[in-house]
Amino acid sequence: MNADGSVGGIIIFSEDITARKQAEEELRIASVAFQSSDGMIVTDNQGNILCVNSTFEKISGYTADELIGKNTSIFKSTEYHDAAFYRNMWEAMSTEGKWEGSVWNCNKEGRTVPVWLSISAVKGLDGVNSH
Repeated sequence: MNADGSVGGIIIFSEDITARKQAEEELRIASVAFQSSDGMIVTDNQGNILCVNSTFEKISGYTADELIGKNTSIFKSTEYHDAAFYRNMWEAMSTEGKWEGSVWNCNKEGRTVPVWLSISAVKGLDGVNSH
């Protein structure tokens, strides 16, 4: 309290925003990467589609609105791949965190087309595959 009875002073708030700035930069980089000329989708760990980029829309023939919420199994070609093929693919994802190879997928028109897939798991803070 000052001599005249008034209260004065300065209050300083300080916050380390390093982590927030780093997270914002990672989101910016991810956003740019998602605009790639390669088709990309993001799924949850059950294969349910959360988002797709415009290149994937062109490749598959589906719009993002048609795909979001659907499971990636809509692209399965049982004509070329049996259940064991897909089981082995997802087993590799669970154990190694990635899978890469040639796959025959079905597009919106029902045509089966060859594609090269590169799938990478995204782990949560707990180390478990989340996406």
